[in-house]
Amino acid sequence: MDIKGAFTVRFIRTGDQIYKDASIVKFDKNGNETPGSLFQAVDPTNGTLNVDWEKDPYSQPALKIGLNSAMDNPLTITDADWQYNGADISFAVAAQTDGTYKGWRLSTDGRFARKETSSYVYLRVLKNIASTEVVSNQQIGYTISYMTNNIHDKIKGTEPVLIQQAGANSYSVNILTSRSILNADNPQTTLTARYLYNVTAIPDEEFNASWRLQWYQDFKAMDGQTGKTLTVTRDMVKGSSIFSVELQHKEGDNWVKKAVDAQRISDESDEWQFYASPYGNGTDALSKNNEAKYALTLKQNGKPINATWLADVYNAINVKTASNLTTTKGTNGEDVLTLKPEYALCTPEEGTEYNADISVELTATVA
Repeated sequence: MDIKGAFTVRFIRTGDQIYKDASIVKFDKNGNETPGSLFQAVDPTNGTLNVDWEKDPYSQPALKIGLNSAMDNPLTITDADWQYNGADISFAVAAQTDGTYKGWRLSTDGRFARKETSSYVYLRVLKNIASTEVVSNQQIGYTISYMTNNIHDKIKGTEPVLIQQAGANSYSVNILTSRSILNADNPQTTLTARYLYNVTAIPDEEFNASWRLQWYQDFKAMDGQTGKTLTVTRDMVKGSSIFSVELQHKEGDNWVKKAVDAQRISDESDEWQFYASPYGNGTDALSKNNEAKYALTLKQNGKPINATWLADVYNAINVKTASNLTTTKGTNGEDVLTLKPEYALCTPEEGTEYNADISVELTATVA
């Protein structure tokens, strides 16, 4: 498989790579997680919603994010910062001690709540997002801090809150799933289609009489997949696939598409991965008198892929200390990157020079 362009990854000294596992969940009365959806349909003329998150706390969606090490190194999430439409969300210092939101820290405006474990962070939506004034998609942002192998770093990203205008003769379909990333521990996921007329679910009797669903993988119809749910396994996904569902209505002899939704499912073991392994004894770290050497490998579906390499180096105060470094061939044909002690030197505007960890950004180009 050819890769067009370049892939860039920032790696820590262990050569690890961190994967994000994001899903949308909700919580039942016992606190158990079930699939949720960051989706609201609203009638812009009167504000009627398909689901009222304020009246039904057990329908409130929560963005759940976990981080995993590609090399199974211990990883701890240390903090999370949240944003709504680009503005920071402020939270109470203390968590609730009882009630529906026990263990959650409420935002100062009452719209959100947050919770953290050593493996996951959650942002729960408490108030309705859609309204007669808000009829387009909104955005949740996050910055997650973590520590692995005594290295501190951050991952940033965004998640849309999907808003759809509903009204007379308006149809919609929405895919729910509790997992969009597959791996050895979670080899499958279930996609569930929820369909609406205006802001109300289509009754089963009416649906069975004149409606159907058609599932697609990468925009190709899946034979026999017309049910309300679709089970996706790792064997079905090569790196990542887009699964979509059409809501179709019987009109004469034809099935007419009325609405569509899509969900990307990825297999983290099938992604392109960078590996940086110490080359030789005592070469995994820099010191004043010692270089560090790493053998670089690019893999796809677990198989090594030939690539040409360029590297930029940044010191601990984010100053670029080396550019466009290339590799040399090792004894057994490895692509070896050599990092020099001076790359670690930090010269602050005030204070004394010092040495600290470096960050290396790699670009692998595949013909």
